[in-house]
Amino acid sequence: MTATLCTSCNHPVDNEVNVCPNCGEHNPTVNTAKQLKVIAGVVVVMVLFLAVFSGWNNTALAPIPPIFAVDESVEVRAPRGPVKVQNGQLVYYVTLGMTPKHYADRVNATFKALDKPFAIDPTDIETGEVLDFLETAIGSYVGLIGSVDKETGYLTSINLFASGDDTRASGEEILLVASVALAGASPGADHQEIYKRFNDMVVKQERYRHGHVEFQAATTELMGSWFSADPIQPD
Repeated sequence: MTATLCTSCNHPVDNEVNVCPNCGEHNPTVNTAKQLKVIAGVVVVMVLFLAVFSGWNNTALAPIPPIFAVDESVEVRAPRGPVKVQNGQLVYYVTLGMTPKHYADRVNATFKALDKPFAIDPTDIETGEVLDFLETAIGSYVGLIGSVDKETGYLTSINLFASGDDTRASGEEILLVASVALAGASPGADHQEIYKRFNDMVVKQERYRHGHVEFQAATTELMGSWFSADPIQPD
């Protein structure tokens, strides 16, 4: 018998058991927090790659009413973030239009209203060379990474990665946390509506849009459940 320590009570357990005989912890040899941290590291690399090579954060658009600025020194605020006029064109530095604190306040208010013991700390910021990152765990099963534009301080995306313990309770917690965290990225979005659309997002690969934000969800063998909120890209 190959034994290891239970991640909950540190009691020696067989690697093959599903429940710790000492404390009753499900999957006692699986370190969920470590799994989420590894997944988060993979995602940070992916986000940095996209930020450097895709060019999505500096997409030139033709002028859109009712903004009529023509002076290159003019900067105005829009739901998608700062808009600057460059060479006679409006350039959207695409963001979610909110800082990590603004986002955390919205999400935490919903958790409080639902009487759930979850919260996001907006000061959990990791500094990167291209982007900064809001990195935090929400409950026992969900990890959140929000990329933050260095120039504006606004979030450019929200990504959630979840790994449950094969119980119904963990699955329900993941869906609740994900729906609230995604809704917080778009003012006026209803977390209950997002919750109801998860099945179509995963099974039919449908994207749900609210305001200027697009939501996605999927399941993968490598990362478990995955959810995202991103600014809708210009056509």
